[in-house]
Amino acid sequence: MYPDRDCDVAARAPDGAHEVMADLGLSPIIAAMGGDDPYLCKVATVSLFDAAASVDSIVYRQQGVADAASNLATVQSAYAIAVAAGEDLRKHVRISIGRTSPERFMYRSRSAVELLSRRLAQLTALMRDHREKFTSPPFSAFCAYLADTFDRDYLAAVRRHLDDLEFTQGALISAGLGRGNAPTGYLVRQPHRKAISDLVSTDRGYGFRVDRHDPTASELLGDVRGRGLHEVAATLADAADNLERFFATVQWELGFHLGAVRLQHTLLELGGAMCWPVPEPRGSMKWRCRGLYDAGFALRRGGPLVGNDADTGGAALLMITGANQGGKSTFLRSIGVAQMMMQAGLPIAATEFAAGVRSGVHTHFTHAEDPSMTKGHLDEELERMSRIIDRLAPGALILLDESFASTNEHEATGLAAQIVEALIDSGHQLCYVTHMYELARRFYDAGKGHFIRAQRCDDESRPFHLVSSGPMETSYGVDLYRAVFGVDLPAS
Repeated sequence: MYPDRDCDVAARAPDGAHEVMADLGLSPIIAAMGGDDPYLCKVATVSLFDAAASVDSIVYRQQGVADAASNLATVQSAYAIAVAAGEDLRKHVRISIGRTSPERFMYRSRSAVELLSRRLAQLTALMRDHREKFTSPPFSAFCAYLADTFDRDYLAAVRRHLDDLEFTQGALISAGLGRGNAPTGYLVRQPHRKAISDLVSTDRGYGFRVDRHDPTASELLGDVRGRGLHEVAATLADAADNLERFFATVQWELGFHLGAVRLQHTLLELGGAMCWPVPEPRGSMKWRCRGLYDAGFALRRGGPLVGNDADTGGAALLMITGANQGGKSTFLRSIGVAQMMMQAGLPIAATEFAAGVRSGVHTHFTHAEDPSMTKGHLDEELERMSRIIDRLAPGALILLDESFASTNEHEATGLAAQIVEALIDSGHQLCYVTHMYELARRFYDAGKGHFIRAQRCDDESRPFHLVSSGPMETSYGVDLYRAVFGVDLPAS
């Protein structure tokens, strides 16, 4: 997933991720990628919140996802081998619980290496047979690594070493004499072709036999054997751990690619447009889209949505105003979802999308009032904004939906304007949905930001298509009143 390092299989979604998931409606996207598999859903979630993304890593992943889509059956088979390796190891650990002596620990580690090396041989053979079909840097590098590191000679040598480590003819151990003639420097020696019994027979050299009924002597030899096998056990344990980490990484990365392909196929089957986004370097305020729609909403709805076009011209602030129920919040969600999908290396629900890489996506959407009534709505909004600011890294994307509208418009405008200006001055990019005309007009007159507006037709219908335009004094709330109560507003 990265051109210069392995992924972190222990990574977790950042603080505040649950709020972003709820505000942007990411659950359908995660479900489309992971299905009923909790592991794949975790991979999808962590990948969507990858704040370490760069232009290079995004393009690298895009190439890998496209290659996985073209070689889906092979990638599925490779993923199944990685999963089976993990299952083999988990079953082995359950069986081996309680075995703590050096000798038993060695045999347990040897058994783990044997199980995982068999899966490694399967994986290497699979990717070797299909190597020529992969063309992307990620999969080409993966195939080359397997072929160059774990060729047939290497795997055959591993098999021979594992056979030797069964010690079917006993263990040949050497030691030196240290201070006070105490044995030191225990080493397990690789025996020659002759049996160990021949090497230590009394007519060919020095040796002795222990009466099997002598517990003290047997215990002493057991201690010598354990000391000698200690280093072997440690080496085998390291080998088992390395193989375990290798298969865990393979499972994670292939799981991501399979989830990405599954999401792409699902959206295309719904009739939605898909494109590969163009990531701009960190710090860039470029942002443009064509035919952008909310992928999560489309998955919930079971069909494509009206797409929208916008180009901020490099402005740090995008302000969205216009008719109530005209698609403003849906478009805002589509912006956040597209940004996260782009940075994860996924195709985007649009015909064209380009944006700068951000350090993270943060949401400040209107929430229900505190049911306990221990704090007011404005208090809750300010506390939530404070938590967001504490988590901000330089160059973040912040989405605000009707924020700070719980007080009168004049006070809300003063409060929101100070927060927006401070965040812009700090190098962050903001998208703000608001019906507060005074706030929108202040930034519009100052020439700060790009403005788009949700439309309202003469028949009071909403086309859900947003256009570049300044704010209007009305959000056509009277339409909602008429729709709910069936009458016009009473004359004032």
